[in-house]
Amino acid sequence: MITYDLLTDKQEFLKNFNKKNYEPAFKRYKDKLEAALEGVKAEDVEACVDALYDKVKEEEATLKKRQIEGFHIDLRVLIALYLVPAAKEIDTDVSNLLSEKLVEKWNERFPEPHIEGSTFEVINGGFKKSIAEMFGFKSLR
Repeated sequence: MITYDLLTDKQEFLKNFNKKNYEPAFKRYKDKLEAALEGVKAEDVEACVDALYDKVKEEEATLKKRQIEGFHIDLRVLIALYLVPAAKEIDTDVSNLLSEKLVEKWNERFPEPHIEGSTFEVINGGFKKSIAEMFGFKSLR
């Protein structure tokens, strides 16, 4: 079942967002998501995403005003770097719908800054680029 615990390990996954650790951390997250998707039907996805974001709002209500922006940033990063790419890589009707609804509903509820859905290959490929390539210059190698 898709529940808030998909977002609660954000610190572990965020600290592993580097060239050395992203791939194994992504695999762990994808396995966790696959288990959560077992038995979920397409018609249940939107309600699950709504419940997920309602829980985010509940958690937000327990925070101090100055903590809310950091909380949103952490969740946005986890969703963009792990949850959406994992759902896309699982590549079932349910996981693809989940990916679409997560981005759509996040952008409705927390519009700034806007998030996009990417893939593991694109994100992981960014670690292989040089600084020059990231800024649009050809590598001098």
